[in-house]
Amino acid sequence: MRRLLWNVAGPEPNLGEGLRWMSDEDLARLGRRIASLDPWKHPESVHNRTGDDPFRDSDWTTYGVLQGPKTPDLPTLSRGLLESRHPAKPLLAQETLWSRNTCHLRSLKRDYTDREIRQNAWVIQMSAAGLVFADNDGNSSTGFTGTLNPADAHPARHAILRRIWDFMETVPFAQMRPAQETVTAGYALASGTALLADLPPG
Repeated sequence: MRRLLWNVAGPEPNLGEGLRWMSDEDLARLGRRIASLDPWKHPESVHNRTGDDPFRDSDWTTYGVLQGPKTPDLPTLSRGLLESRHPAKPLLAQETLWSRNTCHLRSLKRDYTDREIRQNAWVIQMSAAGLVFADNDGNSSTGFTGTLNPADAHPARHAILRRIWDFMETVPFAQMRPAQETVTAGYALASGTALLADLPPG
């Protein structure tokens, strides 16, 4: 119970004109109510639509949630993550790198390659964002992520993520912030006087 992230109103309450099913006022009211009744003070945000985080500067959200950018273009990915990141709140790249997912296939016109999985995961982590990786075979409820049947998984892709996550465990990732201003190429994280800078792996 203690290790939960509250993600108010999933599925997305703010999908856009004609699809919106909850007002910002109702989201804020419910978010504040949930926070007031939560003795453990879990992190709390909104299950956002694809695009910028409209609740980035809300006084009641304690972390940001993004769906995207869904792209293999690394500068676009980095810029989208950094522009939506509140300097005082953690960021979760919730639906930003979902292999074989219908929405990502539609955006890319194809699936990610293993190289793109590796590079995107690296850029997401170097943007100081938490990453929710999915191994789908269709929509958000299918494939390995939906069935949890190991026969449906693509182990090589999970291994790519595991190597990056294992590396991030060797640095003070939770205390680091994006530090793009310190590099002319590649990506950087900083914590105090410590700096981690690198190009994405090939």
